[in-house]
Amino acid sequence: MSKQKIAIPLSRSDVISVSSGVTAASVSYIIQLRASQHLLKTFRIHAGLPFICSILGSCTISLAYLQSSGTMLAVSNLIKKTYFGEEDLLIFSKQTAMASCIINLIFIKYFLKQHLLVILPSHIIFPGSFAQKFVPLNSNHVSKNSKIRIQQLGTIHGCHHCGKKVQHYIADHIPCTKFVPEITKNNNVFQMLFTYLFQRKLSFEGKYKQVVYPQCIKCCEYQGGFVAGRTFLQAAYNVKGIILPKFKFNSHFIYMFPIYFFVDRLLI
Repeated sequence: MSKQKIAIPLSRSDVISVSSGVTAASVSYIIQLRASQHLLKTFRIHAGLPFICSILGSCTISLAYLQSSGTMLAVSNLIKKTYFGEEDLLIFSKQTAMASCIINLIFIKYFLKQHLLVILPSHIIFPGSFAQKFVPLNSNHVSKNSKIRIQQLGTIHGCHHCGKKVQHYIADHIPCTKFVPEITKNNNVFQMLFTYLFQRKLSFEGKYKQVVYPQCIKCCEYQGGFVAGRTFLQAAYNVKGIILPKFKFNSHFIYMFPIYFFVDRLLI
């Protein structure tokens, strides 16, 4: 038996209306993601929090994608009806929405090589939104080999707080060396719990260990001024320590929204 080919009809009105819808949806998507970042910052939610980070990143991106898809439908149908007088409007199914969301997340993760935390705000004293790999330390001294490794990680991933790529990176100690004596006292049950939950990449094996991430000079200078005169808990709960990195996958939606349209045609 010969396989039947699936036809994907595209008329002139489809091309014009969907193109206009994609443009509106891309703008809507950027606005929604930026608004989500400000909302997360207000509630002191950032990429340094354990357990919920990836879930929050995935949900935030997916919701913005679905809402922007609704914008694309509304604009596309408005143009089809107003300028072409067509009543055959675009309506996407739930299956299309779910399939497109999954394709979108896979596209970001494996094709753009961006993990799903990059949409979350960064806290200046915690591992940032772009923190993927670190260099472990047995002391607060950074060896020559560790410095070389930091430059390599920075070249690949950028500053772990803002994602910016620069020529030279500073080894950012996590936790800050200033806070290590305060944290290792272990005389406060709440502080021990807080440290255990939020410093997820560190351990309490004998002497307290630190790790270093690549950091740009701008974030380093801001961090230095921020921690001055503050205790660990004061710094951790201060909303001024949360920065909003620029997400780097805005333009891919120009390609992803047409995929949304084609997925719907294939699922008919």
